[in-house]
Amino acid sequence: MFSLLATTFDHFLLPTPASSVSGEVDWLFWFVTWVTVIFSLLILLGTVWLGFRFRHKPGINDIGRGPTHSNLLEIVWSVIPLIIVLLIAIWGFKGYMNLAILPPANDADTIEINVRAYKWAWEFTYPNGFHTNVLHVPVNTKIRIVQTSDDVIHSLYLPEMRIKKDVVPGRFNKHWFEANIISPMGYDLSRKKSDGSFEELNRSDTASYEINNEALEKGDPQELEKARSGFDIYCTEYCGTGHSRMLSKVYVHPDMDSYKTWLIAASNPYRGDPPAKDVGLKLATNNGCFACHSINGSSGTGPTWKDMYNAPVKLTDGKTVTVDENYVRDSILYPQKEIVLGFGGAMPSFLGKFSDRDIAALVAYMKSISTNFKGDAAEVNQPVPKLNEDKSKTK
Repeated sequence: MFSLLATTFDHFLLPTPASSVSGEVDWLFWFVTWVTVIFSLLILLGTVWLGFRFRHKPGINDIGRGPTHSNLLEIVWSVIPLIIVLLIAIWGFKGYMNLAILPPANDADTIEINVRAYKWAWEFTYPNGFHTNVLHVPVNTKIRIVQTSDDVIHSLYLPEMRIKKDVVPGRFNKHWFEANIISPMGYDLSRKKSDGSFEELNRSDTASYEINNEALEKGDPQELEKARSGFDIYCTEYCGTGHSRMLSKVYVHPDMDSYKTWLIAASNPYRGDPPAKDVGLKLATNNGCFACHSINGSSGTGPTWKDMYNAPVKLTDGKTVTVDENYVRDSILYPQKEIVLGFGGAMPSFLGKFSDRDIAALVAYMKSISTNFKGDAAEVNQPVPKLNEDKSKTK
């Protein structure tokens, strides 16, 4: 009966079930829900009936004598709830153990992904060392999550996977999931079918996952399609002023080949020598820069990047400096060195995470969105110079 009711109300309160544990989690949720509903109704209706049946009648002052004890009643209201709570405890413990016991890290069918949380973004690091602010996984593959925080307590929540675990500074928390449903993809509005509909975005193309936030805010149809792709990721532990913006996505690929194709392409933003500004945009997106810095002039946790390059900014120590290549570099590697007035210095250091070449690409992107940049526009459209790419040597 509970399964039938749960199916009837599928997706009414819960998001799409998309992992191997979703079924048992949802079943227990609906069991507890309907037990609560049924017993609440029984108690309410019983109270109403008793109130009506034994209501005071005019002219009758004898209150009478009701029953003082019933062994049967006491057994019923003790044994039935005991059986129900024991069932909930057993099923709940079984589900907990399924989630708590991780698959072996050296299993050929398991991928281990490291998660770093910081105010206010996520960083997912893949086995080849590549990191991005969104999570990509192949379907029907066990994913081990090893997570820690740089600053305060966060909480990684994947609703469709039915998993949530706190991300705590100074320790590594672990959990796992196995996606069994391919995540939805938006439509590529540049590829129209003969019947008038559109093709899905290419899952192996990194551009399918790169959302232009400025265009999205303006309601660009293609960016809206990209935003509809994937399953949601939330932080469910209040972590400061940017908590509500600490959002991300998990994209479930249809097979291992699609996942590996994406990973190879995403791991090297310099493939094909694209324009420096495009590489910078990709690096900024993958590293969660836009969680704090806007590109439309609006205020955020950090100063906006729009028109920031080559503009004078006042610092907390009273000095005024011009935002040039050196200032951008220092702000990325040593963010507490020179803080713009009005901002709290919440940015973590990216020392060891960006190479000299990466920083040059980020500078090129900042130049491309600044009206204060007076150089040749061709500069930001050229490939990034082949500078040092060893992140450990970038100081």
